[in-house]
Amino acid sequence: MQCPTCGYVQQPFDRVCPKCSALARTGCLPLPPAPTVAGSSPAGAAPQTAWKACPTCRLSVAYNCVVCPRCACRFGPYEISSPIPPTPQPTMFVPLSEISESIRSDEKRRGKRQVAVLACASVVLLVVAVGIANVMTARPRGSTHAATSGGGNGAGMFGAVGSDQIESRLAHESATTGGDLEISLAWNSLSDIDLQVTDPSGEEVSASHPRSESGGVQDVDANPTLLTPEGERRALMGQVPGGENTMALPEMLVDTDRSTGMPAGFPDLGLGGFPGRAPGHWTRQPIEHVFFARAPSGVYSVRVHCYSWREPDPTPLPFTVEIRSHGSIVSRKIGTIGPASFASDGAAPTEACRYNYH
Repeated sequence: MQCPTCGYVQQPFDRVCPKCSALARTGCLPLPPAPTVAGSSPAGAAPQTAWKACPTCRLSVAYNCVVCPRCACRFGPYEISSPIPPTPQPTMFVPLSEISESIRSDEKRRGKRQVAVLACASVVLLVVAVGIANVMTARPRGSTHAATSGGGNGAGMFGAVGSDQIESRLAHESATTGGDLEISLAWNSLSDIDLQVTDPSGEEVSASHPRSESGGVQDVDANPTLLTPEGERRALMGQVPGGENTMALPEMLVDTDRSTGMPAGFPDLGLGGFPGRAPGHWTRQPIEHVFFARAPSGVYSVRVHCYSWREPDPTPLPFTVEIRSHGSIVSRKIGTIGPASFASDGAAPTEACRYNYH
């Protein structure tokens, strides 16, 4: 809408012409209606307002303006120059489509920044978590690093495990104790050493057959071997998995219950696919345990089997087999095993001892 007095293009919501108000404040009071320029309007059209240009700043103003509102230059009385189109005035309104596009662009930029920040934070947290896990579970290379709890049983850090330490490990694993017969196997390394007990009827209790008809149960398993799907298939068929089907053990999975406070037996990955298998986890203070709440009388054969070798050198590994009856030690055997293993070499179990229960 154009002001009929000065020709200023007003906004839709302007009730008073801002240019006329400015002219009134600067002393350029409105004069009688401006004359029209001859020949400037077609026949039948509204007359066109005459304009003049400021000689100093060239601002287009109405013919009756006395002082230039931009540079304060004073005009001669009613001096009229040739008609000049009024200077376009900037609009205060922006199309809705442009506003929506601007909002979408801002949201995209903000979303990209948030994604970048979250990605950086995730990477930092992952690095910190891995670093903490490595520090808490780090061990000197080539060391079995099994701590001892003292006691005069001849147990050293790199030797066989003492009776007091076996009792401590059984308590840590929440093993079932106090039955007619208990057989424990303990060693100090990450190698997978399996305990196999054959009852008087000839039935074996082991990781692959954790329960027998005579009541024997293996309730603690340690350092299970990680196998590929092909290795698992071969193991279930009783075949040698092969070294190419044996996977390396990640350090972050070792002693998680001691370093992170998780319960004993975490994580239990259900390895091996054997029904009823005891929960197994990886530790440098391993123990395996078989118990008979009501043991039949007869001769029990205890065998030790090196399933997979995880040592940095081929030095045979010391182990301890301990047999208890109603909490009392009735037999104890110390020996060595390795480096030949079943997973890589098809090594057979070694009989550690026999015990006649009656």
